[in-house]
Order: sequence, then C-alpha cells, then structure tokens
Amino acid sequence: MHACVKVQKLAQAAAKHTETCGGTVHSASLLAKLASLGAAGKFPNNAERDIHRSLAAANLKLDACIQWVQVRFQVPSTGRVESKPLPVLFPDKFAEAIWSMGEEYFQHFFLGGMDQDLKQFWQHVGGRSLWGKSLKDAAGAKQDLSRLIPLTFYGDDVNTYKSTEIGTVSVMSWSCDYILANQSPLERYFLICAFSEYHECPGTWADFGPQLAASFSRLVSDDRPWCKKGYRFCFSSITGDLKWIRQYFGMFNWKANEFCSYCNAVKRDPDGCVGRTLSDFSEDAEHRNVRIQHEDWLQSTSPAERHCFAVIPGFRYERCLFDPLHGQLLGTGKVTNGSVLVYMSERGFFGRVSGEYEEFLGRALSAAFKRFSAWNRRQEKPVTQARFTPSRLNRKGRTTFPCLQSKGASSKAVTRWLAEEMEAVASNAAATQLDKDVATCICLYRDMLQALDSAPLLLDDASRQKIYMLGMKHLQVYSNLRLRSSRTLGGPRALNRTCWLILPKHHYLYHLLTDTVFADGLNPRFQTLFCGESFIGLMGRMSKACHRSSLSKRLLQRYQIRFGLLLREIVPASWCEK
Repeated sequence: MHACVKVQKLAQAAAKHTETCGGTVHSASLLAKLASLGAAGKFPNNAERDIHRSLAAANLKLDACIQWVQVRFQVPSTGRVESKPLPVLFPDKFAEAIWSMGEEYFQHFFLGGMDQDLKQFWQHVGGRSLWGKSLKDAAGAKQDLSRLIPLTFYGDDVNTYKSTEIGTVSVMSWSCDYILANQSPLERYFLICAFSEYHECPGTWADFGPQLAASFSRLVSDDRPWCKKGYRFCFSSITGDLKWIRQYFGMFNWKANEFCSYCNAVKRDPDGCVGRTLSDFSEDAEHRNVRIQHEDWLQSTSPAERHCFAVIPGFRYERCLFDPLHGQLLGTGKVTNGSVLVYMSERGFFGRVSGEYEEFLGRALSAAFKRFSAWNRRQEKPVTQARFTPSRLNRKGRTTFPCLQSKGASSKAVTRWLAEEMEAVASNAAATQLDKDVATCICLYRDMLQALDSAPLLLDDASRQKIYMLGMKHLQVYSNLRLRSSRTLGGPRALNRTCWLILPKHHYLYHLLTDTVFADGLNPRFQTLFCGESFIGLMGRMSKACHRSSLSKRLLQRYQIRFGLLLREIVPASWCEK
C-alpha cells in the first residue's frame, strides 16, 4: 500500500509539472540537469554522486554542519589500529540547523507539531517516577513544561551486503522520547553517524562515546538559542536492542548467570533459591525486593568504571531501556508462538500424527500455514509471514526448543491467530487441562498486546492495572508450562516435551510491567522500535552502494539530501521563501 501511494504521488507530480511547463522542460532547469546526468552522463557509475552534488548545489540539502573527529579504527589489510577521521552530525549541531530554519520546523521535528500535551506528560511522570521528578526539578520551576523536550539516544546494526566484506553497518541516531510516536522514520529519528563494523575496534567507541556525550550535554544546556523562546531539551533515555546496549553500555549481559542490570535475579542460584531465578514471576519472588537505582549504581562504581554517558546532565542508570519490539515481539513472542504451534501440531489439530517426527511436523505446519494464510487474508492489515517449516521453527527433533522466525508485525498477527485457534480448542468439551492452560497462556499474551495497542501514552489506574495483571498472569502460566514440560518423560510421542523456553527477555518483560507500566504509568508501545527499525533499514539501503572506506561520509551526504527533500514536503512554501 505504501509503495502504491508513492507511485501515485510521483505520477501526480509528473502530470502537474508537465502541465506547468507545457510539456517541454526548460534546458536550464534542475530537472533537465538531473535527467541528463542520469540518462546521458559521461560516467554512469558516478550518476548518483553527481545527482547528489547537483541537488546540494541547488540548496536542496539540510544545511547542518558535519564535523570530523579522530577515532580509532582497524585497518583490515594490516590488522593495525590507526586514528582516522570520522564524519559526525552531532545532535546539538543538527538542532541548531533546524532552529535556524524557523520555529515551525523546530516544533514539527521535536514536538510533533505540538500534538502531544507535554505539560500533562511531565506532571504525570514527575509525580510517579524518580527519573521524571529529577528531570522536571532540574529544569526549574520557571520552565514551561509544555516545551521541555525529552530525548533518547538510539542505535542498532544493519546488514547491508550479505557475504561481503562490508557486512554490518553500525548506525547511531537520536530522537525525542515518547512524543513522536506518530511521525515517519525520517521525521522521528535523526542520524548521528554510521561506520562499517569491519573497521570497528574496542577503541572506536572509547574515542567517539565521550565526544557524543559532550554533544548531548551541550544540547540539554540552558544557553541554547531556542531557550529564549522557552524550549529546552533533557536527556530521558537510551533505547536499543539487547545486543547493542550490551556492546556499548555493558548492561544486560544475557549470556552471564547474573543477566539483569536492574535487580539481582540469576539464571541458576548457587544456593538453590528459586525466588532469585528468572523463572519465578510470583508476587513474592525474592528478586523483587532488589531494584538497582541510579544512586545505587553511583555508590557501587567509581567514575572510571562508569560508561561515558554518565556525565550527561539528567542521565539515569535505570533509563537504559531494552525496547518492547526486540524484547517481546522478537523475543518472548517467538518462543511463545513456536511452543503453541508445536503443541497444536503434536496434539493432532493440524493432521494425524504419524511417521518420522520431522516429516510429520512438516505436514502439520504446512496445514497450519494454510489456515493462517486464510485468516490473514481476512484481516484489515494483512502481514507478510514466511511459511511454517521445522527449520524456521527450530524444531527438527523433540530435543530442541521451538522458536518461530518472524518479524515484529507478523509475530503479533501469529499470536492473534493462535489465540483464536486455542480458544476454540479450549471451549471443546473434550479439551484437556493442558489444552486449557496453553489457551490461557497465548490468550493472555494476545490480550496484553491488544491492551497496549488500544491504550494512550499516559495510563490511568484501570489501564495500568489491567495491562500489569494480563502480563504477569501470562508470565506465571508460561513458567508453569515450562515446569510441566521439564518433567515430561516418555517416548517420542510424549506431548509438551522440550517446550516453553524461558529467556532473560521474559524477565525483562517483568521489569517492563512493574516499572514502565505499573510504576511510571506509561504505555511502552510509544517506545516500541517499529519506526526505529524502519529508520535503520532505510539507512542500510542508503549505504548499500557505498564502499566501506567512504561509507560514513557518503551516507551522511545522502542523508542531508534526503532530509532536505523531506523539508520541501513538509512546508514547501516556507522553504522556497528561504
């Protein structure tokens, strides 16, 4: 649908331009120059670069200052680590460029056109959370809360060329926290820099991180030009997927026994205390008595042990957030959907159980996918989901835990479909207690996701209580199913064997429910990185034609052009006047 809209816009623009110029493009026009470069340029391989230069010369790029900083990189040919210049679009310089174009642009990109009631947001979090109160108090009593802008630092990795030396590109960006949930990727996330991980070394972030922290410190200071109009930024959070936060900030080491940076939960307790393990989601679990706050972190670490962002005014340790997209839809959702799908297949709901396990499961999954596809076509917004196969389910035998490969939106759709299927199974008079428990588990998970989707950013008492109870009951039923699965013995026909894998991400979901939903009264859906993933994917596509040695520079140049064209779409009249 999105591609069709873009085609329609392009066709309308072409028709309008043809009508304006009478069917003949003037030879001196920019359009004629771009067409000649693309169709009849002297060096076709350089056409894209030449077009970008022409657009930049015509003042159609974002006029923001790109700075070069010295950062250590590894030279692949020699294996040596050398200091190299890295082009960076620092957040404070980007904000200055937007402010220089006019207050209407500043409001659009950093306040979402003033659609969100920021004053109500700050009154809400200021009365419920330590981080909200600290940021609100630091701004001062005279600060107009409707113009106090929370910002977040976000980064991720993206695969560009597969099976090539450029491999993965690390992209870093920033955004305004919570208030831009309805913006497009380019209007919500702002590129800072990107570099090929092929060149990265331990000294890369050690050199660049402090300089980026200094830029954020300048951005949140009270002496910026926009402060005269009452606007001010404050550093709210760090968001990203688990791997990225662990790599750059040393938190959430899911591979270690002490995997949680928020509490003292462990995978295996040496004293055999179940209440300290990640599988205990009860209200009286022992790990619930420990919650590491920013002040605890400061007391337990020396300045040399803390990461570089600790110097940013307003930064708090507990605001390093692992987002719900990677944690639930791409984490707990995969193993939950996979376990339910395997259970239904082995129970015989998709066909008779006979033959070798992998062959039988393949037939059952094929039948299941046909039913899902028929259900998917009836939905208002169908999703794209790869076929169900034993390989994509990680289940070629009964000794491996199921984990269904899927994207975020398709994972949610599969959850809804499985919940409807299991509801029908559980309502049958012949349903067993295990059937009902599996149905309860997947239905609670679906209901939690739907409650998050339908709720606003600021949760009232009834909404936060509902979401909290749905999520906690789901985790408790899931843990109980895992316990029953671990005690399942017998031959190859044993039902519910090696299912319901408990991940550290289940424990992070518990923190999402207790901290973000119940304590802060905020809807985590407004920080779900669907839009962030789209932005990272867009940056990956823009960097595909770049050589690894010039990737950082060329991607920023392309980003400036793309953002400049976006500015024309937002306020074309004002832009033309400028």
